[in-house]
This record gives sequence, structure tokens and C-alpha cells, in this order.
Amino acid sequence: MIAFSEDNKTRQAQRINAGLEFGFGCHLVKEVEGRITQILNLSSASNGFRASFTGFAMETFRLTRKLIPLLFGLTLLLGSSNPAKADIVREDTSVISGQNFPFVYKWRDTDAAPRACVVAIHGLTLHGSIYDTTAKHLVGRGYVVYAPDLRGYGRWLKISKSKNTSISKNDNKISYPLSRSDLLKLVQAAREEHPDIPVFLLGESLGADMAIYAASQIPECVDGVVLSAPAIKRKAHLITDTADLMSTGFRQLGIAPYIKNFASDDPRVAQEALDDPLIRKQLSTGDLIRSLRVLNETIKYARLVPPTVPILLLQGGQDKLVEIEAVSKLLAHLNSSDQTVKWFTGSGHLLLETSFVKQETFAALDNWLDGHTRAELPSQVSVSYDLHNELPVPKELN
Repeated sequence: MIAFSEDNKTRQAQRINAGLEFGFGCHLVKEVEGRITQILNLSSASNGFRASFTGFAMETFRLTRKLIPLLFGLTLLLGSSNPAKADIVREDTSVISGQNFPFVYKWRDTDAAPRACVVAIHGLTLHGSIYDTTAKHLVGRGYVVYAPDLRGYGRWLKISKSKNTSISKNDNKISYPLSRSDLLKLVQAAREEHPDIPVFLLGESLGADMAIYAASQIPECVDGVVLSAPAIKRKAHLITDTADLMSTGFRQLGIAPYIKNFASDDPRVAQEALDDPLIRKQLSTGDLIRSLRVLNETIKYARLVPPTVPILLLQGGQDKLVEIEAVSKLLAHLNSSDQTVKWFTGSGHLLLETSFVKQETFAALDNWLDGHTRAELPSQVSVSYDLHNELPVPKELN
């Protein structure tokens, strides 16, 4: 368990400091009162001005004497001049509804019950804890967040070094059928663990495709889906490079150049990913083909998502990894009566899987989640397309 913000001891210390400030304030009042009395006693003036000044000064001071302890008391009541943040912890394994999920991260507030639950699914080559900044942000707003490592990603790569005999060494291989099965179990467990609050799915890139799959299979467990840069169709360079790799007989494709050149409009995001030891830096031709197959199946599953499932779609206008026009195709096949699209003209592919999430992205996410966390979800079509007219319309909608 890793603590990320003030723990209970720190919060207690804040209150102690506030109490010390209160005590110091009272002491200060007495000290000033004594000094004023000394000055007035030492003064030899006895005219009317002295009497008027004395009355004014003492009356002002009596008022100040009442106000200063009140102000310090309010500080004590609130905890400190800097309000204590949520006690956010990250658990690197999760027990949810009595089931053990060894490769699922969990972020929660130890002092407050959540008002909603978010299951976050990572993209190609990434891992669950890539959502750390986004998850802590959401927990600070009252959510509990779960994020799995998909099979073959993140900590699954370390299985060969693990002493856990219940896990096969072959499980470190990428498997989307097993990842899908794991995801359905996780979402169902989250629903059972939190029966009285909304459960949202959040996925970025390939993770958005996985979220669509889960919503199509168990919509009764899902109260809304956030799709960030859904990978409906990859840019031609990745498909071409895969074909070239197969033709030359090489079995592994280095991912680092794609991360550096295409992951984001912000070079800090790309460098952060390159430095992350849990991100896969190579994929086999077989892994790439299986990944592309998942992308190609997404439209089929999108058609199966019921109209009652609200959808938020986030998309960067400078995305260099996926074809933006495919977003229009996806929207055409989603039957949701409550679709919201947020278009970020200057942003690249990775929007939420980074430490450098833009405030406009968080604002769009927060507003939508808050609007769908109320007791009553929207009962009619509520479409809000920001700059949607700039979305290119595909020539054919299959």
C-alpha cells in the first residue's frame, strides 16, 4: 500500500499547528494590551485629546481582542489554513467483492466512502498504474478507481521472476480473450462491491476498445463509458511497418520510436513513457496482428451497446496514432441516446494515461462524470458536440 497524500498523522499535526496558532493569537492579544496600557500610563498628557484617544484605542482593542481568537478558532475548526486533502492510497493488488485480483490497482480515499466507481483500462503496450495521476484526481473528487494490467502487459511481464506458483509463466504472453474475460469479472465484482453507486468504464486507445466490449457484454453493470482516443483504425504507418516486419522475417517491432514520435503533442508525455520500465518496448508480429484484430472488432461490439448507456468521447485533434475520421464511424454505430464528444484541437493521442494531463481534459471528464453521478441519470438524448463539425465524416459507414 502506497500513501500519496497526507496521512492521519499529518492531518492531526495540521490541527495541532492550528491550535498552536490559536494559543499564540491569545498570547499576542494579552501582549499588545499590556504594551498599550504601559504607553498610556507613561504618558503625562491629560488633555481631552488624550482622553478621546484612550477611549478610542481601548474600544478598538476590545473589538480586536474578540475577533482574533474567533479567527484563530475558525482556523482550528477547519483543520488548518491549508485544508487537508483526501487520504489517497494505492493498493497494487485488489480484493473486490471477496475475489482476489492480483494484477489490478486500486486507488481509494481511506476516510470517505466513494460516490462512484471507475474501472480504467490501459492502451497498447501500457499498464494499469499509468492512470496514477488521473486516478488520484478522481479519488480526490470522491471516486474509487480500479485499473487492471491486461494480459501480457505491465506486471504480467514479470511473471517469469515471480514466486507465485498459482500463475503460469505462459500468462506473460499477450492474450486479448483472457484480458476480456478478466475485465468482465472485474467489472462484475466492482458492481457487486458497490451496488448503490454508479460504475463507469474508462478506456484510452486500445483500452477504449476493451471498454466498448465490456459495455456490450454486461451493460447491466455499467452506468456510463468514457472513451478517450478510441483506437478504431490505426494510422497507416503502423500497419505498413507490421507488414514490412513480416516480409523481412523479423519477429519483434521496436515500439520506442512510435512512442517518441506519435504518442503525444507534449514531449514530456513521450519521455515519461520511454522511461517507464513497465511499458512494453517491443511487440512481436503476432502480438501486433492480434491487437489490430481487436481494433477491427470494435465496431461490431459498439453496435451491441444499449442506448441506455451514456457515452463520453474525448479526442485530440493532433492524434498521430489513430485515424480521427474513424471517430465519426464509431459514433454512427453507437446507439447511445446520451452521447457527448469533447474535441481538443491542440492535443495528441494520450490524454489521460500520463502525469501531464491537461486541465481542459480533466474539466471535461469531471463535468461529465459529475453530471452522471447524480441519483437520476439523463432520461433523454443529451448530445453535446464541441467542434463536432470539424470531425471528418468517413466516406462509408459499414
